[in-house]
Amino acid sequence: MPDTAETLSFQLLLSQLLAVIGPPAKAIKCMESSFANAADIYEFWLAVQAMFEEVRKKNTVKLPVSVLEKIRRLCNYRFNQTINEAPSDIFVTAFFLVPANRNADILKHINLLSIAPIRIHRDTISGVASVSIDANNNRTLLRIGKFLVSQLQFEYKSKDDSPIHGLDADLALTKLNEQIVDYAKGAWPFNCAFTDKANVAKYWREFLDYDNADVLVGMAWVTRGYLAGFEYSEV
Repeated sequence: MPDTAETLSFQLLLSQLLAVIGPPAKAIKCMESSFANAADIYEFWLAVQAMFEEVRKKNTVKLPVSVLEKIRRLCNYRFNQTINEAPSDIFVTAFFLVPANRNADILKHINLLSIAPIRIHRDTISGVASVSIDANNNRTLLRIGKFLVSQLQFEYKSKDDSPIHGLDADLALTKLNEQIVDYAKGAWPFNCAFTDKANVAKYWREFLDYDNADVLVGMAWVTRGYLAGFEYSEV
């Protein structure tokens, strides 16, 4: 007969191990799927952070507080590497360009495990994100706007002709700034219902001929990893 105390101790240690490695292991498995896309990367990271937050609060596996704090710090470090300090903001941008996500509260507080910052209300912010929303959300929207603008600049520098509906670069930039804000606010024409959550490409195709959406549709192509079947040649 195995010693009961040893058995219980082993079971507790095993449950602690699974609680620590389980969330990232599941996320990695999902990211390895051929169906995973750029928007999913940020969403999977949110799932990992949320699961660790639940482990921290409930702590049913009786992890020491010092270990929980180390896990939180490590998660924040890896999250910042992947999301906040990455070479580009493609993952957050792709997440934002899924219509069901554009008003997500997580865009106001981008990391679930970080210490909540003091929020100062501002009516406006200069630049792309000139929309009256929460200051922290403005910073995220500004990041998204800068990424999309950088992709627009790349398109115009890398091609001889005007790649977006024959528009000159200055007009395309002006329209992109306006369309990012309109999309974030859910203003026309982006106020239409998003009915097919499994087909984001279908949503964006609906705006191919809209003068008030044309440039943003073109830039949505840069995240074509999640716009399955959406080719830039269609723009």
